[in-house]
Amino acid sequence: MKIGKNRNIIFLGVFIAIALILVWKMGFIKNSKPNDLKVPEAKTGIVARGHIQPDGSVLALHGPMSGGVVRHLLVAEGSKVIKGQPLAYLEGYDTQYASVQVAEKAVKYYASQQRQSIDGAKQSTIEAQQSVVEAKKVVALRAKRDFERVEALFADQLVSRQALDRAVADRDIAASDLDQAKNSLVALSEVRKVDRDVAEARVAIEVATVVKAKSELERTIVRAPIDGTVLSILARDGEAIGESGIMRIANLDQLNVIAEVDENFVSKIRVGGISTIQGSLINSPIQATVISIGKEVFKQKRPHYDTLVGRDARIVEIRLKSSIPLPVVIGGEVEVRFAVNAK
Repeated sequence: MKIGKNRNIIFLGVFIAIALILVWKMGFIKNSKPNDLKVPEAKTGIVARGHIQPDGSVLALHGPMSGGVVRHLLVAEGSKVIKGQPLAYLEGYDTQYASVQVAEKAVKYYASQQRQSIDGAKQSTIEAQQSVVEAKKVVALRAKRDFERVEALFADQLVSRQALDRAVADRDIAASDLDQAKNSLVALSEVRKVDRDVAEARVAIEVATVVKAKSELERTIVRAPIDGTVLSILARDGEAIGESGIMRIANLDQLNVIAEVDENFVSKIRVGGISTIQGSLINSPIQATVISIGKEVFKQKRPHYDTLVGRDARIVEIRLKSSIPLPVVIGGEVEVRFAVNAK
């Protein structure tokens, strides 16, 4: 009898204990607010997830043309680059480079022709033609005197008509040869405006061809848009360029943290406010200062963690500058604790 009575007492005690636990849990759930399950605002302030990012953006380089094939990479992962530096040559580079060389040589050729048209013939050629003119003058003068002598003899009926005709012909031929020599001398010394215009136009056309060829060549060269570091290579020699591009680069001189704060708590954070950064990438907590607060709200798509904003939450990006250099791990995740209303 005593044993059965003790069992009843034990069962009653267990029942009462279970009932008290259920009542306590139901009261806790009923009094809890939805936001308490997302971002607990405890004595430590607001907690948010964040990630390490360069002061500027991480750039994915595709090249001047969409698609294509990488002909030759000029850098490797980790390479330091400066703005404007060639990073890779694309398919078609060799052909376009040859086109530039041909166009530049054409400019030189037609420019030399232009100088010839402006300068005229060489001085030695002009002097040689002047000598020809002088020689023709002598021949013409002698032919004229022979004609005058034969004409006088014909008047005295001392020579035949045939001899007179021959003397006339010799005189006229010598005069014609002299005129031709003089005209040739003038042609060597004269520069016509139309000749200059044609030469100038030809050079201008070839210069434009060079500009076009260089423009086409640039479309086969991938250059660095900023000073920075090559983070990763996405397409190598002989590979087609995909949607991700050829490589990713960023300026790593200044790294910041981008905190993803629930929009409900952004009003409690101010520029210049103090926060603490910690995480598996950081040996000990680092103090940081809020340098900017985003002007847009985004939907959080990252995985859920217990103490941080959950998936699909609406967040605002807040940029922070750390008091000491951060580890160079772009995209590395950290936890940010804001000191609310810190003075």
